[in-house]
Amino acid sequence: MAAAASAEDRPEAERIAGQLTELEEAWARLRDEMAKRRERLSGSNLAQQYYNDAGDAEAWIGEQELYMIADEKAKDEQSALLALKRHMVLKQAVDDYADAIQKLNGRAQKMFAEDHPNGEGIIRRQGQVDKQYAGLRELAEDRRRKLDHTFHHFLLSREVEDLEHWIAERDMVASSQEMGQDLDHVSVLNAQNHAHTHMRS
Repeated sequence: MAAAASAEDRPEAERIAGQLTELEEAWARLRDEMAKRRERLSGSNLAQQYYNDAGDAEAWIGEQELYMIADEKAKDEQSALLALKRHMVLKQAVDDYADAIQKLNGRAQKMFAEDHPNGEGIIRRQGQVDKQYAGLRELAEDRRRKLDHTFHHFLLSREVEDLEHWIAERDMVASSQEMGQDLDHVSVLNAQNHAHTHMRS
């Protein structure tokens, strides 16, 4: 009787074993699909982070460009120097931003090298960011040169005015007809003349 029960159980056991094998295979497929999905989501997340950071970089570059193209006219040497100093602070921030652009570029290159599905689009976008940043650096340098030129123009103008004033003072002393009223007065005039003669030499 036990042999008959055992014979009856055999097909049931084989059916259960077959179902168990199918279940294990389905579970393995599911785990494989989940791993692939995790990988796709991770890749998508990396791409979205890159695009967000690239957008932030482009926005920052755009803001800085507005400062660089602003037409601010200096009225004198002091305001020209102040404008130059302010610009040098901005220019330093632009130069320092090179590190952020380089890191962004490194991320884009890595995704492209790893055959990321968005790799080509990311590389194109990075090319745009790099081009915009290079343009910003050029604008910053052009503005620095312009502000430096303006400052030196005011500086030279002041030096010319100082020199003209100095020449006018010396000319007045040199063309004076005063000869002195006594020995002390002549000595004072002689000392003034000597001082004026040797002051610029």
